[in-house]
Amino acid sequence: MKKKNDTYKDELRGLLNQSRRKVKIKRNLKFIIAGEGAVGKTTMIQRYLGRPFRTHYLVTLGVQTSTISIDLESLVGIKDTVQLQLWDLAGQPQFRNVLKYYYKGTDETIVVGDLSRLSTFVQLIGWLNTINKQNMKKTPFLVAGSKLDLVTGFEQDYEAKLNECLVKIKAQTRSPFNEDFIFMRTSSLNNYNIKDVFEIAILRNIVRNNR
Repeated sequence: MKKKNDTYKDELRGLLNQSRRKVKIKRNLKFIIAGEGAVGKTTMIQRYLGRPFRTHYLVTLGVQTSTISIDLESLVGIKDTVQLQLWDLAGQPQFRNVLKYYYKGTDETIVVGDLSRLSTFVQLIGWLNTINKQNMKKTPFLVAGSKLDLVTGFEQDYEAKLNECLVKIKAQTRSPFNEDFIFMRTSSLNNYNIKDVFEIAILRNIVRNNR
């Protein structure tokens, strides 16, 4: 289910080699990071921005935004930059009515489930359906499983249960553009796959705009 970062880089290089035309870049990207409360969305963003892991939990009130400039030359060899806006959405139910106003104009959704609480993955279906409804179109998304470092000593059929959740998400929330369903396990504590999650979303957006 996971498509590696290098595959997208190779695909982009192939596009560059096929033609002398300039690769189309959307220079302002809006990514929303959604999921239930306490799954680790904020910590994931903070780690991507280069900040240290924090052990205490702070509730996100409504929406928090961050902006980072991405150098595409170091990422994939294109002399250009992208301004990436990261919208961190609160997961608590009391904020749901407010959040709907922030879904429009989303280029990619990163939905986050807690690997130590598989119920949070099933709830991602509702998040994606609501985002699509408010955005009035199918929004590209990828699924990140957080807190891999906590998944120790789980029952023997853990992988089967996780796969069942992912199959449900894939079946009930079709991804547009015939793109692969992407699932990545991450750990903010160990800074594992955090950078790759965001890079894959960026690269996939560029590939999509050049097909």
